[in-house]
Amino acid sequence: MRLNSDYTLGSLFTGIGGLDLGVEMVFGPANRLWVSDIVERDKKGHVIGNAPAVIEKRFPGVPNLGDVTKIDWDSVPRVDVLTGGSPCQDLSVGGRRAGMMPGTRSGLWMSMFEGVKRIRPHLVVWENVRGAYNARAYSSMEPEDGRVVLRGLGRVLGDLAGIGYDAGWCGVRASEVGAPHQRFRVFVLAWPKDDNWWLDRKMHRWNVPSEPFAPIQLLPTPTARDGKGRNQRNDDSCLWGAIEQHMIGANSDGKYLSAFLRWHVTFGPASAPAEPATKPGKYRLNAEFPEWMMGFPNGWVTDVGLSRMQEFRAIGGAVVPQQAALAITKIARMA
Repeated sequence: MRLNSDYTLGSLFTGIGGLDLGVEMVFGPANRLWVSDIVERDKKGHVIGNAPAVIEKRFPGVPNLGDVTKIDWDSVPRVDVLTGGSPCQDLSVGGRRAGMMPGTRSGLWMSMFEGVKRIRPHLVVWENVRGAYNARAYSSMEPEDGRVVLRGLGRVLGDLAGIGYDAGWCGVRASEVGAPHQRFRVFVLAWPKDDNWWLDRKMHRWNVPSEPFAPIQLLPTPTARDGKGRNQRNDDSCLWGAIEQHMIGANSDGKYLSAFLRWHVTFGPASAPAEPATKPGKYRLNAEFPEWMMGFPNGWVTDVGLSRMQEFRAIGGAVVPQQAALAITKIARMA
């Protein structure tokens, strides 16, 4: 919590805080009043799980409201900015494609929307996967023949418009800020009609790239599967396969060198991509490397005390903070 900040922030589906960090890159440090992510504890009171442990370490003293479906919004302090990347599993092309429907994890947008209605923040920042463009969403307008007339992004924008919020949206690739991988995300900014709170603020503190980066060969995007310590597909389409075949050892051919060096210069020095495995003479992916690829400070996740698999799950599900900052800035310039 930063008590010297001039605006307050509340965070839903906080994860490891990438979306929140992106907001702070644009508006400056926030007075973070609360976060929300499901917390389980062992018999000694220690947090079990990946994201909640990172939250507790990186945002010490900030109340965690827990399960978003159980929040009593009448007792929650109002905030200026509300962020949330509602679960994407049912929207993602890699998931079930069940859509933003009642009973799905992606349907938890409805819980976030309830918070928006009750506390009415000056600014709402929502983030999700590309599938939000075309995954089906619940609508009372659905025809009897089963045709889909509403998609995930349309549901979010329609819900917000229905309570008097204007909105802007855009899609941004992580590579647009120089990251060495593509990860695409959809971002929505929404604000009450005729409320210029966020437009009147000092913005664009983050140094937005002045022109697009040239296309180069990008590394695969980090995923939770990378923690398994082997080449998942026996080729370079997964992160460890790419590193193993093209970046380490005598046969390294420099295929991803340009992407590596660009982020090294743009963001900061990289950690070693490989580390010794449990078997002598064998190597595996170093979790600090995808942490670097995703634009987080060194140790943000890997210095929390999580297991190896927990680290990869936390990193693999995150949004690149710089990517979120670029999206917010793009929408601000269009508003």
